[in-house]
Amino acid sequence: MTVASTNEQIAPISNDAGSTGNLVSLAEQWNPTLPLQHGPLSYTVNPNGQVNPLALSDAYNDHAKVTTLLGNISAGYKITKDLEYMMFYGLNYSSGVRGQEIQGWISGTGGNADGKGLAQTGNAQLFSQTITHTLTYNHSFNDLTLTALGGYEYYSTSYESQNASVYQFDYNLNTANLIPIHYYNNMQDGKQSNLTSGSSKDPTSELQSYFSRVQLSFKGKYSISASFRADGSTKFGSNNRYAYFPAISGKWNISDEDFMKNNTIFNNLALRVGWGKTGNQSFPAGSSQDRYQYTSNGSLGVQNFSNPNLKWETVSSTNAGFDFALLKNRLTGTIDYFVKKTTDPLFPGVLAAPAPSGILWQNLPGYVSNKGGEMGLNAQIIQKADFSWSVGGTVTYVKNKFVYPQAGNGPLVLTGQLNGKGTSATWVQAIANNQPIDVFYLRQFHGFNAGGFANTDIGSSYTGDPNPKWSVGLNTEIDYKKIALVINMHGAYDFKIYNNTVQSVTGLSFISNGSNISKTLIGTQESVANPVSASTRFLTSGNYMKLGNATLRYKVGDLGKVIKNLNFYFTGNNIFVLTKYKGFDPEVNTSKPDANGTGIPSIGIDYVGYPTVRSFTIGLNVSLGN
Repeated sequence: MTVASTNEQIAPISNDAGSTGNLVSLAEQWNPTLPLQHGPLSYTVNPNGQVNPLALSDAYNDHAKVTTLLGNISAGYKITKDLEYMMFYGLNYSSGVRGQEIQGWISGTGGNADGKGLAQTGNAQLFSQTITHTLTYNHSFNDLTLTALGGYEYYSTSYESQNASVYQFDYNLNTANLIPIHYYNNMQDGKQSNLTSGSSKDPTSELQSYFSRVQLSFKGKYSISASFRADGSTKFGSNNRYAYFPAISGKWNISDEDFMKNNTIFNNLALRVGWGKTGNQSFPAGSSQDRYQYTSNGSLGVQNFSNPNLKWETVSSTNAGFDFALLKNRLTGTIDYFVKKTTDPLFPGVLAAPAPSGILWQNLPGYVSNKGGEMGLNAQIIQKADFSWSVGGTVTYVKNKFVYPQAGNGPLVLTGQLNGKGTSATWVQAIANNQPIDVFYLRQFHGFNAGGFANTDIGSSYTGDPNPKWSVGLNTEIDYKKIALVINMHGAYDFKIYNNTVQSVTGLSFISNGSNISKTLIGTQESVANPVSASTRFLTSGNYMKLGNATLRYKVGDLGKVIKNLNFYFTGNNIFVLTKYKGFDPEVNTSKPDANGTGIPSIGIDYVGYPTVRSFTIGLNVSLGN
């Protein structure tokens, strides 16, 4: 059993802040020739009306506390020599409280908090539990080994939350006489006619599974495994609660064959093949039911519409590969080829007008195809008593596309949206036939005309893939006597990023009101009067290679009879990145709600993302004993 409690102070950071911005965008826009403050609680007022980012940071308070209990128990009984029963039970309980405020002495933030003060409080509870029963049979028949397993599993989870919000307070409306009492601890001081509250309880989600697996091995050379699952989930429509997922795989240890005994090349060589189906139910509870919620003005609105025919998303996978070892196991590796087909993909759609607003979860027609391969190599280059050096790496290639010929050439669904000045609620990605998932759907940019205005196509076209086709991982370890150096790198190639930050936060046109702009725009032919608009102008390559982690360790060893295994280490994380991308970080995956409230995640759109942390740690490990 484990109990944990966390306290967090949250900054005003959001990737869907819109034209008012957030702490990151305000800092990027701030005129660098203006000081942020003239003294304690004396903040510079920007003549253009932009909110002072330091003032916002000081006026905003957001504290969250979460307590989590994790527990599990297991027991087994040996019925016979070959037959064993096992039981497992696990639970997860979390409870959290949160208080937020924007003090009334700050203005320009927009909304109800502007110059009045606003506070919000909330609490939430999560409870989930799992119980599993299995029977396992193991027996050897001379050269044949049989393992058979049958089981039942039940999982349930529930989530509920309550919240309250009020604005217009009577104190801390200027910095001259500040009272050290947070608004969220004094909600009754807010104007009660502006008080709103609400609660939400998701339907309990339950998953019931029956499963079995049979494994056969003959002389250690040939093995085959077959499994079958029947999964039923309350998340799906009443007509399609259950789905069935078979799988089969086999392995041939070629190097154990008689004809390989005298070979001088391979120390190990094995062939693997497999096929199987898995199901996906990763979407909100109650999404197949009619659900309603009260809005902030007290009216009742539709959260999502029912769909009794909503069914499991299914992934069918086929793969084949080799495992090998050469040069007395100093060179090992794997080579794999895979094909994945996702049918009945789950998608949060909306009904066309004049239907009421609300989400309708549905299974999209067509399917998603992923084809590719992966190769991994590990080499022990030097292997001596006082000095060793090993290198390893993986390369993965994936080609992704959505297939639905009946959709024609146009988008089946528009997905990723932009945010910020001049671009709010602009769709720039799509799901379309024979195109990658969330392909960029933009007007082509053809430079500037004589007046400095952008030349673009009239209509949009498919212009780039946000999904990396190539993923690379590299690692190396060097050991010299008591010193060890471990380095890990990773990268991705052949994909695009849309730099929404430069377009809508630090664009050239914003210099006219005294805002800071991106230096990448200096020297272009653009006019400051050129309006903000979406096009391929801000679509760039996202290729990168990162030194994600490096650790230097010195092994002291034992000191006397008490101190054992003493070693010192120095570790760096996110040390550097090699890329031509001009944003904070090419590893962007902004998942933000769109204007229709569907929560469709975008891929590869960079909008005021928080900079990735670079950290360095010095520490020691030691054991005490005698």
